[in-house]
Amino acid sequence: MKHGRSVNFFDVQRKIAEVYHEFDLISDFNNGLVRVDVVSLIGRLGIPMLYRPLDKLLGAYISSPVKGILINSKRRKSIQNFTAAHELGHSMLGHSDSQDSESTIFGLSNISAMEMEANYFASNFLLPKRVLINAAKEVGIKKASEIVDPIQIYRMSLLTGTSYEATLIGLKSANLLASDLLKKMAPKEIKQRILNGYSLENSWSDVHYLDERTFSTREDCQEKNISISDDDCVLVELEQIHSSGYLWSVSDDSDSRVICSTKVDSCNSFIGTPSVACFHLFGFERDTQIKFSLNRPWISSPDMAIRKITINVRVNKPEIGIPKLHRESFGYAHR
Repeated sequence: MKHGRSVNFFDVQRKIAEVYHEFDLISDFNNGLVRVDVVSLIGRLGIPMLYRPLDKLLGAYISSPVKGILINSKRRKSIQNFTAAHELGHSMLGHSDSQDSESTIFGLSNISAMEMEANYFASNFLLPKRVLINAAKEVGIKKASEIVDPIQIYRMSLLTGTSYEATLIGLKSANLLASDLLKKMAPKEIKQRILNGYSLENSWSDVHYLDERTFSTREDCQEKNISISDDDCVLVELEQIHSSGYLWSVSDDSDSRVICSTKVDSCNSFIGTPSVACFHLFGFERDTQIKFSLNRPWISSPDMAIRKITINVRVNKPEIGIPKLHRESFGYAHR
């Protein structure tokens, strides 16, 4: 840390609590919220925000004459979210102007107390313990001792809208990580392991993986919401039993591409052994609904399906100017 005043972590926690209280987020956390929508909250706090191409910065905070936040429009959504929370921290803590590069946001260099406070604000604001617990439950984890696989943490990061690294740090800070059992793995390797032979056109794209643990209640009809970038891939794996004649099929109302395959446990070839239907979906152009039905192929009516799953996909495209959420909430003209 650079020489100067000391870091006031107590004041940071107090400011976070004030925002949570003002917008009743504690109630949302208790009801299962897995993502703190920092962009929406910045708008509700009345702080102007713009997405702009910034050559060497991730973001910036302007303190006067009017408070304002700039976010680099060229970065992934998870980085934008953390940067936005960092800049919000500057605003809430009464800091002076700040131009924030990667070394500042990611703490890669000797940074000032002001920047340490903003980073601490961002991490704790986006990833309180309750949100991490909710995200763990969404991917089928019931207790902290079960968090031993990097894929689980990666899936949690997609739910919380933060990077894999930020989620890992958040879990450690909240004492929710069985760190002695966790294997070290880079995000690129994690995605390759999930895809199991398939490859992404863009190595920075994310893989949103949903399996039976995601739908652990096994109700006849289930619905999930996910938020993705337009170049991301969605992988859904669901159990089926070939011998019964019931197989999974998929339909969606967009022009996305689908690759279907089946996995069978080669060590267990008994009749009645479940197989896994795998659906790789990519090329999303707009928000869409993906519908899965477990039915006998010769029965065309979806109403006869013994199980149905709907995934509502919100597609986030790169933004320039005023955030779409702010335009929709406050009636700004499109620009």
